[in-house]
Amino acid sequence: SEKDYIIYLNNTEYNLEKEKRIIDSLFHMDIAGVIIAPVSSEHSHIMKLAEADIPYIYLNRAFEDDLSHCIRLDNQKASYEAVKHMINMGHTNIGGIFLNLKDSSCQEQYEGMLHAFKDYNIDYSTNNFLFDINPEEMDSSNKIFHFLQAPNRPGAIFASNDMIAFNIYRAAYILGIRIPDQMSVFGYDDCTMANFVTPPLSTVSVPNRQIASIAVDYIHHFQETGEYKTLPILKPSLIIRNSVKNLNYL
Repeated sequence: SEKDYIIYLNNTEYNLEKEKRIIDSLFHMDIAGVIIAPVSSEHSHIMKLAEADIPYIYLNRAFEDDLSHCIRLDNQKASYEAVKHMINMGHTNIGGIFLNLKDSSCQEQYEGMLHAFKDYNIDYSTNNFLFDINPEEMDSSNKIFHFLQAPNRPGAIFASNDMIAFNIYRAAYILGIRIPDQMSVFGYDDCTMANFVTPPLSTVSVPNRQIASIAVDYIHHFQETGEYKTLPILKPSLIIRNSVKNLNYL
């Protein structure tokens, strides 16, 4: 608004084909630039925007062949620290639920978890992980429901975003699993509702306002100068609330 832009907002609903259709439609519009959180690692259709001199920037992505357009978060370090916190609280049976490992940010989160397990000598089972979860779909909610019914379900779960964490809360409520007494949960995003659910959700705080400001400035700078700014790698931080039980004092 301060730079006299109007936002044209589109929701891909985690659907790659819909994302491609949206990108195709933008070629025929008089737009200043595109700010996008891609649904997968496939991004060649987005790179075509450069052929039309349309500046674009990815939110929280690290595409090696297009890094100059990526606002990156240290997702690997963030998930490492989240798992480290759960380990320090006495948890050893730790699992994770992820959107999609084709998403580079989720892949980085997963790698961060595995690095923490290795550094702290934590054994883990592939059965403790659930992938390809879309929190907006009923099928994914059912997958989480069945995941929590497994006899060896994790005692602590890292969720790749807060919406997945809320789905875990819902399934746990239906199953009569008390959080954090019987199962701990750690989220990612620190969305507004994270502090209002019961118990308040421990999560990774993503600097969304900073990301948004950098993205708009990146587009605006290109429009003013015809050059791209160098983009930083941002550092998320942990927000510790009450969703992870301390097992050290039992």
